[in-house]
Amino acid sequence: MNTHTHIEGHAAALRIVNLDTDQIMPKQFLRGIDKSGLEQGLLHDLRFDALGQARPDFVLN
Repeated sequence: MNTHTHIEGHAAALRIVNLDTDQIMPKQFLRGIDKSGLEQGLLHDLRFDALGQARPDFVLN
């Protein structure tokens, strides 16, 4: 029996060669045992510059 699942949402192409887990979630955001606050760390070093300013050219900003 075949079952079909419909998933709806947004997608963003990340044109990055060899994206690794440390880029997806930097270690400084993995201090707790629950999932609260993880949204702040998602791709943080790609989304923000060294001064903490959002990079306007990054697709998720």
